[in-house]
Amino acid sequence: HNSADGSVLTTAAPFLLAWFAVSPAVGAFPANARTVRDAVLPLLPAWALAVPAGCFCRGLLQDRLPASPFWIVALIATAVLLSAGRLALLQISEGERAIDRFVAAIVDEDGGDDDF
Repeated sequence: HNSADGSVLTTAAPFLLAWFAVSPAVGAFPANARTVRDAVLPLLPAWALAVPAGCFCRGLLQDRLPASPFWIVALIATAVLLSAGRLALLQISEGERAIDRFVAAIVDEDGGDDDF
């Protein structure tokens, strides 16, 4: 994506700035998400605000608003990327919790008194 309008970074920068400005304010980062629903649903309000804001900011940089196909692609692409990232984080978190439970079961197996 190297055109007269810029690179991938200049295309993505307005969306990243909008995401980091909006998402904490609307609670897009739940601390203890344990289900897909708990992990993905908090993204929706932030996504619904950040993507149009990113398109608008990009339009300001280019002195014209992006065409409607760009908006549609931006909405779909960011929804897929955000959901995939959140689901990957959920899987990693679940794996860490499983390891913690396993370690706790081993350590507490005999009441914590190890005779080596």
